[in-house]
Amino acid sequence: MAIEIERKFLLCSDVWRAEVIRREHYAQGYLANTDLSSIRVRVCDERAWLNIKQAVPGSQRAEYEYPIAVVDAREMLENLCEGHRIEKSRHQVYCGDDLWEIDEFEGVN
Repeated sequence: MAIEIERKFLLCSDVWRAEVIRREHYAQGYLANTDLSSIRVRVCDERAWLNIKQAVPGSQRAEYEYPIAVVDAREMLENLCEGHRIEKSRHQVYCGDDLWEIDEFEGVN
């Protein structure tokens, strides 16, 4: 089990775009959402994961992630996910020695 530490910031300009070293596209859908956890499937290029995240307030939560076959993940996204699918681009940017991941959501979020 890993502990995710997530902090969210709203960026006030696009200056960071000139510093992007990598960009990946993600498609994500929720298989289940309960008071205790969310279970989702993610696809990024030719990789896919099943992800289980603890639903607790605050910036730290337990997270489990397992690689799965991309073809299975795409089928799950099409046939098993509740609600709308999330599409986002994840940009990686160095700020000093720290690597930041900036998610840019597309459509409804």
